Amino acid sequence: MMLLVRDHFLVSDGWETIFQSQRKCCKCNRLHRAMELTRRETLPQGLLGQGIDYTLKRWAALNQFITDGILEIDSNGIENSIRPSALGKRNWMFIGHPEADERSAIIHTLLGSCRRHGINPFDCLQDLFTRLPAAKITGIKEFTPAAWATRKTVRSISLSHPR
Repeated sequence: MMLLVRDHFLVSDGWETIFQSQRKCCKCNRLHRAMELTRRETLPQGLLGQGIDYTLKRWAALNQFITDGILEIDSNGIENSIRPSALGKRNWMFIGHPEADERSAIIHTLLGSCRRHGINPFDCLQDLFTRLPAAKITGIKEFTPAAWATRKTVRSISLSHPR
């Protein structure tokens, strides 16, 4: 049917996404109704009753996930990004100074942010530590890895296209 509509009426991909979203909503509504009906016939303490209660309590979030194509169903990306810190926790448990844990968290946050923005942490931190002593507190946002990546992108574009 979608091919017929797209071929004969030149429906754009945006419309196709809307049709898919509506189909998903219809299926979700049927599932919601089925769970409500099944819930009336099950014991609340049973595993099925607990599972249905759990799902119905989180129905709005599930619906948001289904209708919004940006949201991910799992947290693998986040888990993979914090894995180095999690593996090193035991090694760094006794760093020595009481404030070392907070400083270590800040450094790991900077490194993780660099990785997330696809920039070399060494280059970013070297630039940060070079410019930071002369910086004012009002310009602190210039030193985030996101701002650094943006500045480097703009600089590389301006160098590749001389006037």
